[in-house]
Amino acid sequence: MMRSTAIAILAGTPAMAASGPFFSLGNTDFVVLIAFIIFVGALIRFKAPHFAGRFIDGRIDSIRTQIDNAASIRADSAKALEDAKRSNQESMEQAERAIEGARREAALFVENAGRVIEQTVERRLQTAEEQIASAEAAAVAGVRNEAISVAIDAAGKVIAQTMSPADRRTVMNRAIEDLRSNLN
Repeated sequence: MMRSTAIAILAGTPAMAASGPFFSLGNTDFVVLIAFIIFVGALIRFKAPHFAGRFIDGRIDSIRTQIDNAASIRADSAKALEDAKRSNQESMEQAERAIEGARREAALFVENAGRVIEQTVERRLQTAEEQIASAEAAAVAGVRNEAISVAIDAAGKVIAQTMSPADRRTVMNRAIEDLRSNLN
């Protein structure tokens, strides 16, 4: 049973389909070979490799431009983030100087005045610290929001140009998580 199945399978191969001499129009293998040679000749005659090469070169240039744009956006985002960090540091230093000045002033009032002056100074210190905390919180929130906005816009542009919707969602979620962890 196994032998007869194997013989039946091997007997039906394409090599056995052609009959007669090879160089004859009655031989299907010969006809297919001629058609293939004519097809390849037509491709070469009409410069199909040249058109394909030009198309691929255009696509390479387009991808290269997209990469350059993404690098430029990334550099701009990094610069904006650095500026925001510098601004935040300056705000912190200014806040520390203000706190130090308020403390010196409070010490002078405490030395020169009684209980009423002491209460006044404490209120002023508390107000100054609340203002500093409010200004610091506003500066940090502004810097964070701007950095997130710039990063999301840049990532959105790159993702919209180069990826499928499913890949975009995956990359966008990952980028947002990375951004959150870097800002914290």
